[in-house]
Amino acid sequence: MSESITAKEEEKNRQKPPLSLGRIASEILAGIGMSFAAMMLFRCIEGLMLFGGIGDGESRIAFMATLSKVTPGVCGIAGAVGVYLLGSRGSQTGSFLVTLASGFLAGLLMLATRPLAYRLPEALLIVTLFCSFLPPVLLVSPIMATIGFNLTRRYKETVLPRTSGE
Repeated sequence: MSESITAKEEEKNRQKPPLSLGRIASEILAGIGMSFAAMMLFRCIEGLMLFGGIGDGESRIAFMATLSKVTPGVCGIAGAVGVYLLGSRGSQTGSFLVTLASGFLAGLLMLATRPLAYRLPEALLIVTLFCSFLPPVLLVSPIMATIGFNLTRRYKETVLPRTSGE
């Protein structure tokens, strides 16, 4: 009896769970929420530096330059964590490392495209730099993390209770 249950569980573990459009959308929304929370934290830190008068002018500029380089990667990681936490609920799970790497690399991709924005006219540059954090980081990183998670999606392994006869 236990051998047939074990064979059924092994067969189930080899199959991928069915793909659900609602679940994918909710994973992306969870990633967007986590990215937004991380971004707001960074924006609060920027606000304290700029308007709180912390440090002198040069140290503020250096800090802001460093923060602008770190933000996309951190928001990508936060989005990937949100995707993984929601995606691994229930009877399925995915690879945390693949999800994290996908979100982080998408965040780095956003950082890599920023130098291209400096070739734009000045008015368009201001709009692009303002928007360079919101739509791309909030959308691209969670979407890439969701793709990474769903490529490695599988059923969670069930732990069978031990019997006293073994």
